[in-house]
Amino acid sequence: MPKPVIFLAFANDRQDNARYLRNLPFELDGIRKSLEKAQDSKLCEIIYEPNCSIEKIIDTFQKYQEQIVVFHYGGHADGYQLLLETLSAETLSVVEDPDSGSNSVAHAEGLVALFAKQKSLKLVFFNGCTTEQQAQELADKSNLAVIGTSSEIEDGIATNLAIRFYKGLGINLTIGKAWEDALIELKIRQGSENLRGLYRKEAKEIPQKQPWELFSKDKTALDWRLNMIRKYSVGNIYKLLNASFNDESLQIFCQINFEDVHNNFGTGQSRNQKLMALIDYTKRKQEVEKLLDLVAEENPAQFEQFKPYFD
Repeated sequence: MPKPVIFLAFANDRQDNARYLRNLPFELDGIRKSLEKAQDSKLCEIIYEPNCSIEKIIDTFQKYQEQIVVFHYGGHADGYQLLLETLSAETLSVVEDPDSGSNSVAHAEGLVALFAKQKSLKLVFFNGCTTEQQAQELADKSNLAVIGTSSEIEDGIATNLAIRFYKGLGINLTIGKAWEDALIELKIRQGSENLRGLYRKEAKEIPQKQPWELFSKDKTALDWRLNMIRKYSVGNIYKLLNASFNDESLQIFCQINFEDVHNNFGTGQSRNQKLMALIDYTKRKQEVEKLLDLVAEENPAQFEQFKPYFD
């Protein structure tokens, strides 16, 4: 069963040492760790490109059509473009600049068109400087939640904010709640008076507000969370388990794989009650796909018979 994809794209300026963002590797690693539990629970798959190019963005969206639910960009940007990296001549036959480590520009007009047409996409996070204009344009032309920035942001603050946001998303908070918590942590760390610390030292004008903003013309987009991706067909899952286990084999299966469920089985419980207890437990713990994978290994014929298990 194909899993929803969270696509993390990062690009640095390898030509100008003064503009090199040293925190980008920490941001990538921190976001990946924040989403590990969700990935282990098979709620999502994490795809990441630490040296992302225009070609890699297009290739990834083509490969994972109707699977990508979140796109995150970390790197240099402005209201009209993202700064990406250029593939070397060995990996691409035609490039604007064949020198390895060079940069290329991805224009907002094309990016907005690409993201707006993605049926599965729910969130775009532009964690780069002054991305507000393209974030607002994308939100206006789609039903997406889009995060952008109004000015030149401080590298370390941007890293911490993104990691906190994805920690929330990874434990199944809604986009809106995860974002609210990320801003609360920002205020706890920085205070409401130290706005200067949120912006890069090079920033000439310091707005009297924090630089990040969450845009969405459809406010229900902020209610999206990872476990909304899968809508379970409880009836089909029950039929599968009922056909796969008698009372004794169900006891053994749960003792080996779901010990908490097994320990709560009562002496007076019917097999039907035990089956529903197992289903309810795996739904609460976000382990439905783990359950299905285990049953598919033991009873492949029954597994095929009662599909689909997700609506």
